[in-house]
Amino acid sequence: MIRRSFLAALTCAAIITCVGCSGSTTPEAGPHPNPSVFELAVVDHETPFGDAAAPYVQALAGAGKLPVAGVELVKLPSYGREGHHVVDGATIAVARERATLERAFDELPEAWRLPPSHALRYGQKPWRDGELLWGVYVVKSEAIVNANDVAEVELADTSSGAMGVQLTLTREGGQRFAEVSGANIGRKLAIVLDGEVLSDPVVHEAITGGTVMVTVPGGEAEHAALANTLRAKLAR
Repeated sequence: MIRRSFLAALTCAAIITCVGCSGSTTPEAGPHPNPSVFELAVVDHETPFGDAAAPYVQALAGAGKLPVAGVELVKLPSYGREGHHVVDGATIAVARERATLERAFDELPEAWRLPPSHALRYGQKPWRDGELLWGVYVVKSEAIVNANDVAEVELADTSSGAMGVQLTLTREGGQRFAEVSGANIGRKLAIVLDGEVLSDPVVHEAITGGTVMVTVPGGEAEHAALANTLRAKLAR
């Protein structure tokens, strides 16, 4: 587990940019013992839940299942890209403690649980009025990329000249990432480390080239710490 002080800074103010490059990808390095320790997953706050005419959290609210004690509902600003996917006014559940959120969803009746095609992930950032809160993400269960698809982690300069951490994907992972990102332009992408959402950038275009560039506030020391954490988590 990342130390809370570092994780708070990462989740509160991280700027994570996925970029394509012309370099070749690194061959696959073998299976990871825990592939889900790192995931890139499509955020899906808009698909209607079951027979309801509303997305999952809104459907729960309409049925009186949310909010509950310690859990609030926050409406997000619209995001997306015209001509592709536009998500207008998604609602999420937030709480001061992750355990409070998890309990609220764990205690739902079976009929109000997500289907196998979708899953919940939790992330911490200033969802409302600058206050650092835990929020719940609805994501597609099948990750675009997991730990098996990351071949290399290294410090690198971004296109703007700032410091970043570059993840080089395997050939197969890079191809899948390009295809799925191209099909989900305008949607958000959850970048998940050890079960926690670090950031949720909007996909603005197909991400080709087989690399993911991750940047956080700070300079070389902060990015070296992030690189070391990722290397440890992704080690075969």
